[in-house]
Amino acid sequence: MMLLAFINERDAPSVRDQPHIGAASWRMFQGALGELRLVVRRTEITFRTTTRVVSVSLERSVVQTTSGRTYHLAGPPETDEFVLEIMRANAARAGLPADNDVSDEFWHELQAGRAGGPLGLLDPTA
Repeated sequence: MMLLAFINERDAPSVRDQPHIGAASWRMFQGALGELRLVVRRTEITFRTTTRVVSVSLERSVVQTTSGRTYHLAGPPETDEFVLEIMRANAARAGLPADNDVSDEFWHELQAGRAGGPLGLLDPTA
């Protein structure tokens, strides 16, 4: 079992100062009420759990959160097990079920949606 200690916890810069984020290392979690939230690795030691995802651009692989910030998903979800443990712990700290990681399903739907395929998590009518 890994023990993690989070230090230097602080709010993200304002959306005005940082409106767009490139997310090369990310995972998507679904909350108890069905809301989606992104956990992003910003630097080697900095992780961010976003506010609720409110829109997804299939064409650009961009998600927008309730804060108004946009995140460009530069590739598939993070797979490194050590990084995943930190992301799960960050999700849990934000009140998200750490075992409700829907990243692979989200990525699959994002790819399928570009090709006109069916959507589940990303279905705006759901």
